[in-house]
Amino acid sequence: MLVDALLEGGLLDALVQRLGALNEEIPEEATAVYNALSVAENCIELKSEVAEQAGSQSGLLEWLLRRLRPKAEVDANKQYAAEVLAVVLQAGGDAARRRFMDLGGVDRALQSVAPYRSRDPGTTEEEEFVENVFNVLCAVIMDPAAKDAFVEAEGVELMVLILKGRTAARTGALKCLDFATTGCPGACDRAVDQGALGSIFALFMGKLKVKGGKGGAKRQDDAVQAEEEERAVSVISNLLAGVTSKARRDRVAAKFVENEFEKCDRLMEIYFRYGARVEAEEARLAEEADEDDVDEDELLLSRLDAGLYTLQQCALVAAELWAVGDIGVRRRLLALLHQRSRSLAALREVLLEHRATLAAEGEAEAEAEAAAAQERQKRVSHVTGLLEALGHKDGAEEVGQAEHNGGVDAGGESGGKRRREDSLGGEEEQRASRQKVDNASS
Repeated sequence: MLVDALLEGGLLDALVQRLGALNEEIPEEATAVYNALSVAENCIELKSEVAEQAGSQSGLLEWLLRRLRPKAEVDANKQYAAEVLAVVLQAGGDAARRRFMDLGGVDRALQSVAPYRSRDPGTTEEEEFVENVFNVLCAVIMDPAAKDAFVEAEGVELMVLILKGRTAARTGALKCLDFATTGCPGACDRAVDQGALGSIFALFMGKLKVKGGKGGAKRQDDAVQAEEEERAVSVISNLLAGVTSKARRDRVAAKFVENEFEKCDRLMEIYFRYGARVEAEEARLAEEADEDDVDEDELLLSRLDAGLYTLQQCALVAAELWAVGDIGVRRRLLALLHQRSRSLAALREVLLEHRATLAAEGEAEAEAEAAAAQERQKRVSHVTGLLEALGHKDGAEEVGQAEHNGGVDAGGESGGKRRREDSLGGEEEQRASRQKVDNASS
């Protein structure tokens, strides 16, 4: 294969040598730099092992990092260098990400996006550059060690400042927070302590608007709003599950009590909307299965594209709120479920599938990496605790089998079901929980 022959001939080393010798102030040589980056990207797309080699052996990673320096003007080559760097880190695996961290890449990437906490990109190239740098950060902080480096470099604080600045970079900052707070208690604690809740919940409610900008400022379209909604739900789920103290958890939960439980209403609105999308996709695939069986992996991917992940995150948030024990929140969630002829069984069904998926992924990782498998098992145990709070017991017959699919039978199961669910625990515990959340809210 051509790519193999080029690599054996020292293609990457030759590219790095030429990149270092070219003067981009000369138009012809600037074009040569762009073409060299294009060669590297095409080789990675054709053969993913090239990314591993580029990230661990050649000097390409160092050259790309130098090209991120924040004071340099953003041109087509700087934008393309950030894009190629993101590709290398995404495809290069742990070796590329670890080398990136060793080179101080997390701090350099944060310095590159820091200017956009108070202003929007001025050109299309600059807008794409910022988006690519956020992709670089997200690719790196998939590594647990990089999450710690991100927190130590005050990355959480910077992302919160960008969110509060309401610039066009806020979508990328929210994405970074989503990646950083996943399985990282330190990042979750820092986000709550730095006052991120106001901006995150404003995005969750669809109330945070971008300030008027010029040039390449990202416009508010449906795709951007949908991504911000999904990311906000995921971050809230991460915070409720990841903070290390009850006080912080109560601060997050208290947001759902404010303004007559409007955020509970919003949560269940999103839950039902994404649930309808997933059900519609399942029905479509079921019709196709009559002619030809659908592959299980294809089915899962189609359901994920339809919004399965966000549906599961909404169910996790609802279960976390139920586990907090506030009587008002519990009654509100039940009322919203009952309006759609649903019950807690609907939430349990979603969480049971989510737990099964986590368990299966944990088994697959057990041999590959013990730390990742341990983290996955921790998440499985956490979801099990939420299921128990919702009334599910493994190996035991659930109360009200007519509720299994969220419906009620014709024999009056609805009233009995609601009476069972409305017995929400001892009154003293309920009053204490309500007082605890009210105190956190104030």
